Amino acid sequence: MIDLFPREKVRLFPVGRLDEESEGLLIVTNDGDLAHQLAHPRYRIYRTYRIQVAGHPTSEQLQKLRDGIFFKEGKFRVISVRVAGKKGKSTFLEVVLGEGHNREVRRLFARIGHKVMSLERLAFGPLKIAKLKRGAYREITKDEMTQLREILTRNRSTPSKEAGDREKKHYRPSSDKKTVKKSFTRSSRGLQEKKRTPVSNKRKPKTYVFK
Repeated sequence: MIDLFPREKVRLFPVGRLDEESEGLLIVTNDGDLAHQLAHPRYRIYRTYRIQVAGHPTSEQLQKLRDGIFFKEGKFRVISVRVAGKKGKSTFLEVVLGEGHNREVRRLFARIGHKVMSLERLAFGPLKIAKLKRGAYREITKDEMTQLREILTRNRSTPSKEAGDREKKHYRPSSDKKTVKKSFTRSSRGLQEKKRTPVSNKRKPKTYVFK
């Protein structure tokens, strides 16, 4: 997939992933900080999916997905789910997630007894796949980047209860004493601390939407 993009001086990498049975929107970037924030659960960047499942889930079953189901990683739940149509013995639904756990949609629907037959990611926050053809990509716009930054800033200051609980669980208090690493260079006067010279970052952040 990365070979389809123009050559950059730094490595491009995808944000998150889609399993081999799924398709749809992926974000590809060379901005490590942005990638980390988009993938981290605490920032709650909503992902929107269109799925087809076997059978016809009841309203009670869909409510169970909204309320949440416990897995070994914690409690998974959908932000919203609605029926988008039916075809024979299958149902189309639009599902919105607040986090991106491994095969989360498939695992949730398996728990309520409805196998996911197809899955396509339609949107990642304000970024939408729209009419992008398979194998094509586009650079995100300034307006889209502004919207992303606003969401990240807002959600950083107001973490969800689930994300907060997970961070407390994995929190490791650091020592009061800070260890400062210094590098030295030899000279005729002996060892001297090497002065750090700021390195100018000439690379331009690039972020793409890929299908």
